[in-house]
Formats: sequence, structure tokens, C-alpha cells
Amino acid sequence: MTDSDRWQDRAACVGLTWWWDVGQRAAAARTCAGCPVVVPCLVDAFAANIDAERRDREAAIADAATIAEACTPGTPACAAATQRHERAVAALDQPPTGHTRADHGTWGGTGARARRQGGAAWRTGGHEWDTALAAHLDWLATEHRRTGRLTAHPWNKTGREQITHGLPGAYNHCTTGPAGQQCDRCRLAKALHTDRRRTRTEGTAA
Repeated sequence: MTDSDRWQDRAACVGLTWWWDVGQRAAAARTCAGCPVVVPCLVDAFAANIDAERRDREAAIADAATIAEACTPGTPACAAATQRHERAVAALDQPPTGHTRADHGTWGGTGARARRQGGAAWRTGGHEWDTALAAHLDWLATEHRRTGRLTAHPWNKTGREQITHGLPGAYNHCTTGPAGQQCDRCRLAKALHTDRRRTRTEGTAA
């Protein structure tokens, strides 16, 4: 395969300079929606995260071994260093967590939590990945026709999808208001929470 055949060179985001700007997530969604290589991009990013996580774990083993070798045998510090090394070795064989690294793309404006869920679906494969991918592509197509604030991503699952409007754990994820924004109850709750936090901060500063 020649360099000109690389899928990265055919990506819709090639040459863009605003990609890492948080304020451009809606533009990112529209860009990805029209991209001919959005699926290879997703898969490559998930694979890169897994590889990076394994390298991190191997580095943790090496660091812990260095500390354990340098300590004085029989001391509490040496016992703690040995335990740290054992934990690092055990962690190497654990399943990947899928914690996403920001340098592997925004993928159409998805947040970190959504990307972890998408990565988990990819690692599972089969019907679960096919369903998750189809939902992601449909979301991109929908956001391409919209402007402004993004709606909730279909991968953005926490295990507590039932939103109780007006509560702190819900109002940041509410999209039942006009144009996919927060409903009035959640907007009010967030405003009150922000005011209370500002009051506490100002009181501490005084």
C-alpha cells in the first residue's frame, strides 16, 4: 500500500487546525458525518487506546521493579515497593479499561464516557459492536442536519440512564428541552447549584 492509499489521508479532518478546540464539537460531528473513513478512524483509535494502555502497564512494572531493587531489604518501604511491583505485574493480565486518551480523536464530538462505551462495544465485537456502530453513524447523520448544541450520544451510558430531572446527577445529561438542550427544571437546578458553589467560593476567598 502506498502512502497515498492510507485512509488517514482521505479523512475529512485532514488539514483542519481547530480539531482539539472543545468549542468546536458540533463542527466535529458535522465533519465526521461526511467522512468516507469514519469507521477505520474509530477502529484505529480504539486499537491505539488498547496498545497505549498495555504500554502504560508495562512501564508501571518497570518503574516498580526499579524501586523494589533499590530499596533496603526487610524495611517497610521495601515491603511496600515489592507489593507495588506485584500489583503492577498482576494488572498486566487484566482486561483493558478502555480509558480514552484525548490525543486519539474526538470522533464526531463524543465525550470521554461515550468513547469508553464505544470502545467496550468494539472489544466485545459481533452484534453488540454492529449495533453500537450503527447507532453512532445514525447520530452523526442526525447531528449533521442540526446546528448548535449536540444531543446525547447513544454510547453515553452510565448504567443510570433514567434521568430524574432537576437532580445534579441528571441535569448535565438532560436533552429534553428545545433543540436538544436542558429542560426548564434541569436548567434551574444547574443555575441554583452554580450560584451555591459561587457563594461558597467567594466565602472561602473572603
